[in-house]
Amino acid sequence: MQDTNSIYGLLKESAEKYAGKTAVLYDTFAGSYEKLFRDVTNKAIHLQHFEGKRVALCGPSSYRWIVNLFGIILAGKDVVLVDSFLPHKERESLLEKVAFIPLSNSCFAEHRMIWYLLSELETAKPAIRNI
Repeated sequence: MQDTNSIYGLLKESAEKYAGKTAVLYDTFAGSYEKLFRDVTNKAIHLQHFEGKRVALCGPSSYRWIVNLFGIILAGKDVVLVDSFLPHKERESLLEKVAFIPLSNSCFAEHRMIWYLLSELETAKPAIRNI
């Protein structure tokens, strides 16, 4: 039996055990356990190329949001979940408090998945406590 005490172990074992079965069903999209594991590990590999430690994730619920969340975690990054329903100015203010570097030119675009790599500034940790 594999290590299921980690997200990676749980996703891997599920992909092997339930490969073609549906893991995520959202609207008209159905993704298998195998696809979820593959997409999450690809996202984690991609995120490991960035030096920052924290990633802010903002967007509506979707398969892509799930892949990004697990990918960030598997990449060994800290995740800051940002409510996509916050008004634009509040989101900007929140992300300024935790010192982010945008990874997309379409920052705060409505109904799109947005994630930010957060810088390693010393001021970021105290700011998180004030949120």
